[in-house]
Amino acid sequence: ISTSTSALRILLTDDDKLHCKVLRRQICVAAGGEQNVDLTVCHDGTEALQAYRESAQAFDIILTDFHMPQMSGPELAKSIALEGDARPRPKLVLLSGEAEVEPEVSALFDKLFTKPVDLDQLRKLIADNK
Repeated sequence: ISTSTSALRILLTDDDKLHCKVLRRQICVAAGGEQNVDLTVCHDGTEALQAYRESAQAFDIILTDFHMPQMSGPELAKSIALEGDARPRPKLVLLSGEAEVEPEVSALFDKLFTKPVDLDQLRKLIADNK
């Protein structure tokens, strides 16, 4: 969306393309406009891990769906943790259709957002990470 260096860098991963489209709009609204967000959208965990590895700049926030083919959200979070990256660790947010997840899964993430994602939750997340 934006390539401004002051824009918040967000990686969104969800295999549901309609959900990605809705979340993309919500993120832009929550950030106060497209110019405030540098958003990368992936449709599975392996694609997201590749985007994470190839990104020259660190992501500020990674939002990932729980259940995806090839690599789940928790598997993505574990892989990112094992990267041994010198860049700052991004906030990891799990998107789930379930209100509760197992403690060992929850421990991999900074936040859990239940689908559908609430716009106020996104606003707070973005404001806390500017």
